[in-house]
Amino acid sequence: MRPVTVLQLIAVVALLAPSLPHMGASAGSSSNGTITIAQDNGMYFAETLELNGTSTQSMANVDWYLFDAFSEKSSPLMSGNLSSVRAASNDKWEWNLEVDIQAFDCTCQVVLVDDNQPIHHGESRIVYLGSANHVPFVLPFPLQHADRQYFLLSNADLLIDVPLVLPSHSFNETYIAMDYCKAPVGENCDDEMVRFVDFQHTTTDGIVSLLYSLDSVDLHDGHWQFSITVSDTLLQSSNTEFFRLLVDRNVPEVVLSSDAQPSQETVNESTTASLLPEVFEDEPISFSALVDDGYSGGKHSLTWTVIEPDGKRRALADTEFVSESIISVRPHLSGVWTAELLVRDEAGWLLATDIQFVVLNEVPIVHVELDSLVIAEDAVIALDANEQWNLDSSKSTDTASDNTSLSHTWYVNGNTFLTGKTTLDHTMFPNEGTYSLRVVVEDDNGASSELNFRVDISDGSDGVSDGSLSTSFAIALLVICGVVVLLLFMYGQRNSTESVLPRWKSPTSDGAPDYDDSSEL
Repeated sequence: MRPVTVLQLIAVVALLAPSLPHMGASAGSSSNGTITIAQDNGMYFAETLELNGTSTQSMANVDWYLFDAFSEKSSPLMSGNLSSVRAASNDKWEWNLEVDIQAFDCTCQVVLVDDNQPIHHGESRIVYLGSANHVPFVLPFPLQHADRQYFLLSNADLLIDVPLVLPSHSFNETYIAMDYCKAPVGENCDDEMVRFVDFQHTTTDGIVSLLYSLDSVDLHDGHWQFSITVSDTLLQSSNTEFFRLLVDRNVPEVVLSSDAQPSQETVNESTTASLLPEVFEDEPISFSALVDDGYSGGKHSLTWTVIEPDGKRRALADTEFVSESIISVRPHLSGVWTAELLVRDEAGWLLATDIQFVVLNEVPIVHVELDSLVIAEDAVIALDANEQWNLDSSKSTDTASDNTSLSHTWYVNGNTFLTGKTTLDHTMFPNEGTYSLRVVVEDDNGASSELNFRVDISDGSDGVSDGSLSTSFAIALLVICGVVVLLLFMYGQRNSTESVLPRWKSPTSDGAPDYDDSSEL
């Protein structure tokens, strides 16, 4: 016999839990093949343990282990190789196990283990060895739905079949003890477990059938953890197995709300009535759903649908999901929209609800330019008939969904002049004169805006000559005035600064010179 390796012991311990739900099966499989055990659970062996079966995989690395099913120790009572393995065909092997078990009186478990990988289905059996210590054994039992980790009590009575191994003296007579507690998350109880009696049971051919009546079970909606222990006619108790039960008798409550403010309508002088939420086209609006199942730990599946004003239904894009319960939509059409929500809870209850909202159309904004000059309402523009110019309304704007569909219409002196174009140029006005212009920009919802202004078109050449002459005359006049002022100023300065000197006369009789004050030099 090969020694027990650490890997084998780990595999055996792992097998004790996941393999038990399938102990009643006749076959098991690994990733390499399938092993069958011919004997059922509850077989008696007084002196020699004898098991046999077949396999679709090689049995070269398969060992067996014998455990006391009620011992707290994880170490095996015995272990070893299979007694014999024979190739029956290219893909089938027959195996046999014979072991002397006279030293044991127990309710035991035999486990087959592959050295490389544990065999997950049908690889173990509960056996009674010797003549003593034979007690009931509750096998882990599969759930009714593989995608659930609980049994469901919802809109009909619930019947749970518990697989059971009974010693021969029990005669299918059993006593069931069940405890329970509230466990909203996993297997952890919120409080201590207490005894549960609101059930009926029958035992037939190694199956305990538990009946939960919808009308008589006194349990609130929620997740509950249960334990079950079976006693036989000698009041010998089995192991304790656990399972979860979800009680959900009611449709969930759902509240939809929006981040957009509803408009209000005056009913009378003292009261107002709230209308639907309102947003403009291409403006985001968010909706959130609050789902209440009446208990904690409940899970829900939410399906959103948007209904457009024309009745078109569509699912939401990934970018419109903030979370499963919050969405954000950018409506592109004006009108009444609907956000619809379908809620499915864990029990399968369905509830559909919706919320409507109004999308308002944004009025276009007219923008006209004359060679980069923005034209205002009622502006008067002087244009030269001899120059090139363009009136351009292409920069008029609306919401993103309407920008590409704007229509432009030009009116001249009250008459339709041009439709579908965004520009007027000088070639369209060959004659001089004054023109009243109006441009109307309209979106696909019929909303429009307009701009009114006037243009004066004239030949600017005469105006330029007259202006030049006037300017020249003014300059000449200024020059003349300046010269006159300068001359007067110079003349005044000369008179004020001229010197007066005396003249010499003939000497007087006394020989002194005589001055003539009236003479000028």
